[in-house]
Amino acid sequence: MPDFSFREPPYQHPRQTADVNPPASHSRMTTPEDCGYQASSKSQPCGTRLFKSNALLGSLKAQIFVEPQPKKKHTHQGLLQLSGQRQPRIPISTFVTQNITEWLKWFLSLPMVEEYIDQWENELEVHNSNSNCDMAQGSVWKNLFSSDYKGLELCLGLSLFINWFNPLKNKLAGWQLSMGIISLNCLNLPPHLQYQTLYTCLAGIIPSPNQPTMITINNILTPLVNELYELNKGLTILTPKYPHGWKVVVKLVTLVGNIVAVHKVAGFKSHSATKFCSWCEINASDRHKLEVGHPCKGRNVLEAAHHWKDMKSAFSREKVAMRTGVRWSEFNSLPYWDPVCNIALGVMHNWFKCVFQHHFTSQWGFDSKISDTYENYEALEPLQKLKEEDTKMSIDKELTLESDNENSGFL
Repeated sequence: MPDFSFREPPYQHPRQTADVNPPASHSRMTTPEDCGYQASSKSQPCGTRLFKSNALLGSLKAQIFVEPQPKKKHTHQGLLQLSGQRQPRIPISTFVTQNITEWLKWFLSLPMVEEYIDQWENELEVHNSNSNCDMAQGSVWKNLFSSDYKGLELCLGLSLFINWFNPLKNKLAGWQLSMGIISLNCLNLPPHLQYQTLYTCLAGIIPSPNQPTMITINNILTPLVNELYELNKGLTILTPKYPHGWKVVVKLVTLVGNIVAVHKVAGFKSHSATKFCSWCEINASDRHKLEVGHPCKGRNVLEAAHHWKDMKSAFSREKVAMRTGVRWSEFNSLPYWDPVCNIALGVMHNWFKCVFQHHFTSQWGFDSKISDTYENYEALEPLQKLKEEDTKMSIDKELTLESDNENSGFL
């Protein structure tokens, strides 16, 4: 198993584990020959083969031994028949995960981490209460963590980021693959330290070649949510500040990602669906009005998600999803989880990569059916001003870069 180390011992990074993961359903199975996952109680089992024959790959170290099944015979060409002896098999796909509890013990053992947390907490207490500069000052954080136990236990808030990428780096041409990562970051650290590589937990690597669907993504999330569920109860961890140990409570404060990833993981329908928004109840046919819809409430979303889960067939579930825009997400199993307040849209694509205007006009379709008439000019005027300001900023940025390059001798 791989062992990632950011520092030399004794600050050894926790070891990672790999589980068998069928590419079709992304259900984590360990011993059967075929995947038995069922999307619903009336659905047929997945049936995807989990292992390859060891005829050519038997010398590899990553072998998994299947328990003997003498009564079962396989007719697949090239697959060895099972006998009463244990047969080595090579997993077709593996899901690599990292134990969050072990990572927390390692994280809190790092020098200065506790000092960073205490210093930032004290700084937030003396900060002007009229304005917020950190998530810990918001209502979501305060509702999750009670101040009654301050000093008696360490309350850690985590953010979870999930996204997919092509490991071959070919964006337009070549073989298209999709591999995903799940990472966790501690929000108790100062903002300039929160997302540093040293303090980032690589919680999972979702195998290629294809992304899980909006339904099978829950099989990927299950081990992560199970750990978060137990961490919410608290555990005792030995730290440099408390060598005899003290109670640490961990909660997932926010899910961060682009709109595609967030909707898939949090249990919402696609951004192109009729109910496309995870924060309000507006329909796709009304989005060109530029009016905020009726805000969604967490309890209503949870009720719709449980209703979707209780359906016995895939057809019934899809009817519920089309009406409410909600599916089941494993995160709904967390007792404190609010599917509306605990998700955030990442700013990387919209702002840092400067595609907000493209999203606004092309992807979100706010101006897709607006005619060029005098009556609509007043409605379009604010958008035109934003476009002109954005163009001016881009020109000024380019001129500044050119001037810097000239001074540096590049031109």
